[in-house]
Amino acid sequence: EARLEALAEEPRRTLSRLLSATGSLATLIAPIMPALAHALDLISLIGVREVDRMAVRSHQDYEELHKSWAAAEGRLQSANNLIDRMGGKIVSSGGVELRNRVGKLEADLEQ
Repeated sequence: EARLEALAEEPRRTLSRLLSATGSLATLIAPIMPALAHALDLISLIGVREVDRMAVRSHQDYEELHKSWAAAEGRLQSANNLIDRMGGKIVSSGGVELRNRVGKLEADLEQ
């Protein structure tokens, strides 16, 4: 929610300024050209819809990215647990202990 609010904050300010300027212009021109005032209102609505569409899409992308990250974290945890059950240790050695154990087992098989 906070991220979405931060994402839409600047576009909202821009739209507010745009709507203010459009409102002022529409007030001045409305008596002369009602059709122009209507067109400017439509332009404002189009801008608002596009910002909403962008915010929704960004939020969907964020949710998808978060799901992918959570799935990757789950797979990493599963791999760590598997290595621990196999007798390896999850350390910064890069799996040296597990490789040593596998090497020892291969050597025992050769004998």
